[in-house]
Amino acid sequence: MTFEPFSVYQLFRLPLLQGLARVILTLIPGFCSLNQSLAEENAPVVLILHSFTPTALWNRELNESFEENLKDLNAYIHYEQLNVNQFPDEHLLKEKSGILKYKYHPDSIVSRAVSTPDVIIAAGQPAMEFVINYPATFGSTPIIFSGIVRANNPERSWEKHPNSVTVFNAVDFKANAELISKLHPDRSEILIVIGNSKIGSGEYNNAINQLSDISIPQKITYVLGSKYSTEEMVSLLEEKRDTAVVQFMNWTLDRNMENTDNPVMVGLISNEIRIPIYGQYSALIGKGIIGGHLVSARRQAVETTEVLKKILMGITPEDILQSDHGSRDLLFDYHELKKWSIDFDKLPKKSIIINQPNSIWTDYKEYVIVAILVFIFQCLAAVSLGVAFYFKRKMERMRRENEKNLGEELQRSNRLTQDLQKALETKSTFLAVMSHELRTPLNPIIGYSDLLLEKEQDEDTTNSLRSIQESAKNLLDLIDTVLQYVDHDTKSAVNIEAINVTELIDEIVVQKTEAASEKGLELHCNSEVKDHELIFSDRFLLEQILNKLISNAIKFTETGSISIRASLCKQDESSRAQLKLEIEDTGVGFSKEYQKNIFDAFSQMDTSPHRKFGGMGLGLSLAKKIVDSLNGTIAIESEENVGSRFTVLIPQHQTTSDESKGTAIDAFHPF
Repeated sequence: MTFEPFSVYQLFRLPLLQGLARVILTLIPGFCSLNQSLAEENAPVVLILHSFTPTALWNRELNESFEENLKDLNAYIHYEQLNVNQFPDEHLLKEKSGILKYKYHPDSIVSRAVSTPDVIIAAGQPAMEFVINYPATFGSTPIIFSGIVRANNPERSWEKHPNSVTVFNAVDFKANAELISKLHPDRSEILIVIGNSKIGSGEYNNAINQLSDISIPQKITYVLGSKYSTEEMVSLLEEKRDTAVVQFMNWTLDRNMENTDNPVMVGLISNEIRIPIYGQYSALIGKGIIGGHLVSARRQAVETTEVLKKILMGITPEDILQSDHGSRDLLFDYHELKKWSIDFDKLPKKSIIINQPNSIWTDYKEYVIVAILVFIFQCLAAVSLGVAFYFKRKMERMRRENEKNLGEELQRSNRLTQDLQKALETKSTFLAVMSHELRTPLNPIIGYSDLLLEKEQDEDTTNSLRSIQESAKNLLDLIDTVLQYVDHDTKSAVNIEAINVTELIDEIVVQKTEAASEKGLELHCNSEVKDHELIFSDRFLLEQILNKLISNAIKFTETGSISIRASLCKQDESSRAQLKLEIEDTGVGFSKEYQKNIFDAFSQMDTSPHRKFGGMGLGLSLAKKIVDSLNGTIAIESEENVGSRFTVLIPQHQTTSDESKGTAIDAFHPF
């Protein structure tokens, strides 16, 4: 029994459908009002013509990406499907051409009533060939050919189609075969599984062309769906499950013309047959394939949308460059990699692993270890400072008790003095050892963080490394301050030498310029001491005094400048000349109440847990101790929100050398 072809146009001769047509015509005024509202909004109209069924994964990803990328245009999108995988008959395509012409041709009454498309996107090679074979369907509407390049259309006739532009991608069989060879060196064969449709034929020719000159130890075997039923295909792959790897392409119809969904077939091969399977399309990632160099529908949509926006801006298709992007994503499924015990380190650079469990330890193991170590060292530093404070308070309490009972219990006071001295030595030894032990492991932390920062990292990782490095440097600075504090307690000798004050100050200013510049501060140096004038004192201790006072000024100054002045002065005509140092800033200043205890150890202007200025409060205390050891004086003049000025007077020390002493005296007689 045979049936004559039944035209779509003949359907409208039936009375029932004629009545339906009348109903549709009554709705045309409504469509006209819709068209008017769209015109008022200037919303562009886009027709997307798909090659396959709307349920295909590739189509779904394309549609989602198109809608996302066209949000800013408020575009009105029409979708049409050719369904060539289910209805490949040429007669049906001709009927489809008539329907689409009736709906979307610029001269069609329906198209004018609803909305004529501004641009048509032919998605996939069958849709492109449909537009070429039926050129009168859409008239002169601009067309974007968007799809995958295959070898069965060497003429690339779409590039010659008038008023059109092409945006193509490409499947890379060779890159995937080389990747499989690297990740599965124990496998002896690569099975290229390709369907039997017209598209499958093009992919087969493309694979043959790309793999003809490949040099890998594995054997390449092509498995065409047109030669096997689904059961036979399963049986074939079952035999090779231990020796082969599968590269899967589009396969929806087997030898018996039975339709099998691609994800279903991929899941069957991967899970039930349990053979490694790679793909060519990102739509199958997470459905059973391990991964590979995958062509992405979302990337294809993004590149097509860029061309679409140019056309909507008024650029003609002839002025837009035809493009074969060839862009692919290196995607891998975490669970499949684990399933087949594939070493992550063997994956190519810039690989993207999806479905990976969120684990800070897995992603940032090295950084977590460094952060834990920094935290431990900070805890140890806090403990050591607490112990130091405890011993200091204990010594002060014992000293006061000893002084109170000195006249009454001389013998007991002697014993207490000995205990006090022993506690002081124990404290100093403990702090010195702990400071050195804490300082030693910080150097590799800073060094390794420097090395990691030199490598290319994402922004979040770089910021984390800089935080680790800054914390380590701050902790190192704290430990150095404690070490200096302890060293000064245990060091009593003063090393006297001839010092060029101007040269010393210039060196220190150079050292501090960078820290000041980072805060936008200016350092001014004004020395009234002539270059040939020398003083005799301890150069190291003078340098420590200047360092502490200038660092303190930078710390408490947000805007403005810091001035350092040096001069020589005398108390009277008979006295020796003294070195006068003045460090003045435009910082926050200190209250009168706080100035009373400003040189006490562990003194803080702000003691709240969230204070703005950090530190332990040892800097000025240490500066005061050093000035005292040089028989000098230090004083402060400060006003809140105006600034502070520290004045230091250091007397000249005597030397054992008569010659040096004479030089020093001569140097100090410019008055």
